[in-house]
Amino acid sequence: MGRMIKVLAWSGILVVFTAKVLSAGAGRDAVAAKIRDVWLKLDKTKNACDEFDYFPEGGMRSFACHLKSLTSLPFLAQASGLVMFERGPHQGTMLKLDDRFQFGHYNPDFVRWMVDHLVPGAGDAALRKATQAHYNKYIKPLARIFYATWKKAQNEPQCFRREVERYRAMMQKETLPEMYYERFFFFMNPDFCTHADKGFDYFYKHGFDGGYSGNVVKTCAAFWMRRTIDGTADEFSRGLLKLIKAYDPGLLKAKRSPRR
Repeated sequence: MGRMIKVLAWSGILVVFTAKVLSAGAGRDAVAAKIRDVWLKLDKTKNACDEFDYFPEGGMRSFACHLKSLTSLPFLAQASGLVMFERGPHQGTMLKLDDRFQFGHYNPDFVRWMVDHLVPGAGDAALRKATQAHYNKYIKPLARIFYATWKKAQNEPQCFRREVERYRAMMQKETLPEMYYERFFFFMNPDFCTHADKGFDYFYKHGFDGGYSGNVVKTCAAFWMRRTIDGTADEFSRGLLKLIKAYDPGLLKAKRSPRR
């Protein structure tokens, strides 16, 4: 255990040192160029994970598996000079995604850095024009569901808070059932807040997934609950709105967020 702590400590020092190098002069330019390059190469990604490939119609995990072929979490950590997670099961940039009773609590400063740097097209009309088609094909399907689930949480706050507190309590008591997230397959159904506990048979006969991809909705709804618990929901929503305002501004005026 002592050796592991020392290794992690030295890893943290290395990340911070590298970040200081990257943050100076040409380093900052190199980071910005790398981020722009990822946007320009979204049509050339490959699935870098050993699991079924749903991209670009899948959730954040499928999206991340493709981004992994162009960049990495260590790059983001080094470029930002910040610890990614304040607590949880992850070790640095090594993610543990199968822990039922813990999840990574983001460092708000790291999220703020991502929001400020990872959508360069928001302030660069030429880059935005060059990457608009990539956004439309590879990002918009997921971004719109993230937006729809966030909007529902905003529009039905009592319902959302109830779900958050229920989820938080089961995590703390370590009573969260396996497959619990399947509950949120129906999150975008108009009846979810009043009939959430009635399950599959009820929703199958009453609007099912509300016209969205329930398999993606459940991951997005769970994301917003976790971000509410770790206190970064506002920053992540700021980033989402920055992305949509740049590439999909008509969505902000729509009464109902379309899936595509």
